[in-house]
Order: sequence, then C-alpha cells, then structure tokens
Amino acid sequence: MEVVCLVKTDSDRQGWQERLVRLHGRDVIILNRESVTEVFILDQGCILDITEESATLVSVVAWPRIGGRRRRVECAIESEKENIEQVKAFIDTIKVVQKQRKPILVFVNPYSGTKKATKVWSDVKYIIEHAQVDSEVIFTERANHARDLIKDINLDKYSGVISVSGDGLLHEILNGLAARDDWDDIRTQFPIGLAPGGSGNAVHCSLMFQLKEQFADEVTVAALNIASGVSHQADFIECETRERKFICIFGVAWGFIPEADIGSEVIRWMGPNRAYLWVAWRVIFQRYYPGKVHYLEVTGDPDIDNAPLKMPHVADPVPASWKTVSGQFLNVYACKQSWLDYVTLLVPDCKLDDGFIWLVITKGPISRSEILTWLLNVESAGHLLLKQTTMVKVRAFRFEPDKAKEGWNCPMTVDAEWLDEGLVQGMVRPQGCRVMLQKKF
Repeated sequence: MEVVCLVKTDSDRQGWQERLVRLHGRDVIILNRESVTEVFILDQGCILDITEESATLVSVVAWPRIGGRRRRVECAIESEKENIEQVKAFIDTIKVVQKQRKPILVFVNPYSGTKKATKVWSDVKYIIEHAQVDSEVIFTERANHARDLIKDINLDKYSGVISVSGDGLLHEILNGLAARDDWDDIRTQFPIGLAPGGSGNAVHCSLMFQLKEQFADEVTVAALNIASGVSHQADFIECETRERKFICIFGVAWGFIPEADIGSEVIRWMGPNRAYLWVAWRVIFQRYYPGKVHYLEVTGDPDIDNAPLKMPHVADPVPASWKTVSGQFLNVYACKQSWLDYVTLLVPDCKLDDGFIWLVITKGPISRSEILTWLLNVESAGHLLLKQTTMVKVRAFRFEPDKAKEGWNCPMTVDAEWLDEGLVQGMVRPQGCRVMLQKKF
C-alpha cells in the first residue's frame, strides 16, 4: 500500500515535502515521490505520537534515523478514509508507547559533571510529552539525597524512576530501592530509566553502544527509551566490604583508572577529558597496586554456572573452586558495562543481561610505550592488546589489596564513586532489575 504524505524534518530547510508512505513488514517506509527511493524508515520505538486530524488525515511525530542520526520528523498523511484507517491501525501496532501510563518519578542532579543535567531533562521532557508521559521532578540538593528519599516514597503512584545525572545518581537510586522492604518486588516490576546528565555516563554510553546508536544522539535515545514504556531485564553486582553491603550496575575498579577518575575531581568542569590529564601524569610517574584478585570463573556448563551461589564472608578465605592472581596490578575492573565513558571501550562484548561479570586484570610492570599503546587505542579496547591484560567471565570476585598499601595508595571506585574501604567482594545477580529500553538488543 502506498499513499501520499507531507513530511517535514528538523533539518529540512525547505519545509514540507511531498513523499510516499509505504507500509511494509513492521515499518513505515517514507519514499521520494519522484524516484521512489527510500528517504527514511519509521520503525518500532521511534514513533511517539499519532493524531487523527480528520477522517482523511492523520499526523505523526517521530524521531527516526536519517543519514545515521536521529531527527525529529512530522508527517501529515492524507488519503481516502479507508487508507487512513489502515495507516492509523498499522502505526498503532508498531507504536510501543503504552496508554494510560502512570507518571514517572524523575531525579535530576543539577550539579553533576558539567552541570548539564537540567538542560538534558528539559530536552528529554520535550520529547516524552509527545507520548503523553507525565513526570514528577525532584532536584537533588546533596549527596545521597535521592537514596534517602526513594527509600520511603510511595512508588505505587509511578510507572518508573528516572536518573538524570551521571553513574553516581543511578547508584544512589538503586541502593535506595534496595533498602526498601519491597525490594524483591520492586526490582522485577519497577523499571529504572536513564538520561545522561553527568560527565562520563558509562552505563548510558554502554546502552547506546549495544543499541547501535550514535553517542551524539544520546539525549534523544534516552527520551525514546523512557517514552516507550518498555523495559528489559538487567544484571547488577551485589557487593560487600567489611563495613556494609550495596549493589552496583556499572562496576568496581581498583588501581590506575579509579585514581585518574577520583584524582581529577578538582577539574570536573572539563567533563570526561579531565581524567586523561591525570592519566598523562601517571604515564610519567607510574604506580602499581599490590595485592590479590580472587574470582569464580564461568565454566560454560549451565548446570554449574546457574547453580545457586553462596558467597563466603568477606573476611573468610575464598573457596577452593575460586582462582587467585597475586602481584602488582596496574588496574583491575569487575564490570557490567562495555564503556567507561564516551571514549573508552573496556569490554566490547558485554551485554546488559549476559548473566556474568567481566573481570579485566592488567598486571605490572608495564612500559610507558605499552601504556601509550593502550591510551592511543582506548576507543577500540586497546588494553586488550597488552600481554599483561587478562579478561575473564566470572560469577564472583574479591579484591584484596596489600593491607600496608590501603588508603590513597589503594584507589577504588564503585560505579565511578570513591570506595575507601579496601577489601571488597561481589557476585552477579542475573536479571536483577529492569531498565527502560525501547527495544532489546
């Protein structure tokens, strides 16, 4: 079926253009009327609004890919009544936005990263309003503000919670939810959405990568994920130190990377590039971190890997089935995401719900030229080119720094936030929570 329509995009200076609409499979294909060549496709997840203007006219607002980038598109489709009814019915089947949806609860950290979160939320809100998504917004005022609030909020009023900040606010929200008595129900039924308002945004970068989206379109894609009302299962890591228990969805790091991340906080206004100044300093003045890394490796046998896992107490020896690596480490990362920021790919094959932790170990010593090889290839996981790097799939891990070297000489982070408790262990919780995504990758 083909009908004539008028189309206008946000990048089209010529205004409304006559096009052809073709319904095919699960897509609405927009064609050049003269040459009948494809201009762009309206597919599942990009259509947010369809309005019946009259019996012979409907209007559609969507954010499809055009030339590899997400663009806002308006389509005015006019034809005979039967054709319009068919077009409308077809679009209703591929438009994934849920009707009669409860409002979303939104936490915005206006001070995070480069202080862009308020603007990001404004842009996201503009898009999701096309899907008739209402929101209640809370601007955080201090560290752990969101965590303290969400522990006691009546979540029955909301269809999900949104973090507009960096990875730290997401960490707060997750741990606030985990402190609730109804956590076991919440984590499987109450989805979490992300909008990138921080400096690194590792979790959102990883989602973009897995969705095969351009980082430059991160705000639009975040809005589409939130507007869709669709969520998918995601793993997280249950962690324990001598003092406390907590969960993380990004990862736990020890060594070179957390020192660069935390040490460069004084120049946070520079955004993700701030860490690379610190990295340059450490290339010249190298430092290694002595201790042990223990882990329970994934075997590939489903009966073994899916068996219930009982973690040892953090102060007890690890079981005999675990492996141990000792020595001097440049960096160790127990990770559930593929990217560390907009330029650093850590685990190319990591998936949101693959069911295990990716443990990346880089031992020392390592020459300056080898570190530079890594740094010059960070966008393609250059650390995997080094003979000192080992990457394994694990169900659980423990980082045990040399006790004499704990403190600043033992820099650690959890979800890119400072962790000053030294000894830490964690295990994967497969499909432990739900994350808003317009489609499964």
